[in-house]
Amino acid sequence: RTIVQKEVFIAEKKKELQNLSTVWGEICKAHGVDPVAAKIRRNAEYVAVRVHFVRHVVLKYNGINLSQLGRFLNRDHSTIIYMRDRCKIDKPIPPLRQRKVVIKSV
Repeated sequence: RTIVQKEVFIAEKKKELQNLSTVWGEICKAHGVDPVAAKIRRNAEYVAVRVHFVRHVVLKYNGINLSQLGRFLNRDHSTIIYMRDRCKIDKPIPPLRQRKVVIKSV
């Protein structure tokens, strides 16, 4: 069996951010985690959700205040800067979902 990981490609044109809670809810729903637990817990799964959220918001929206983003995630703004810079490294976006694909030989 092969696991296929799907990346989310972010549109080139940036928009104005309306509500952080809405975007946070969408990202958590896509990862299949509880939004409250994802802000608090330190498991690798929840850290990946937070990194994905920071990357998504920073790359997709204009006028992001890192202090405001840090307050939303209950983190210091230096942690948000670390997450943002970590995303710039040549790494794929954390996978949103994993699909199991069975390849049958004919």
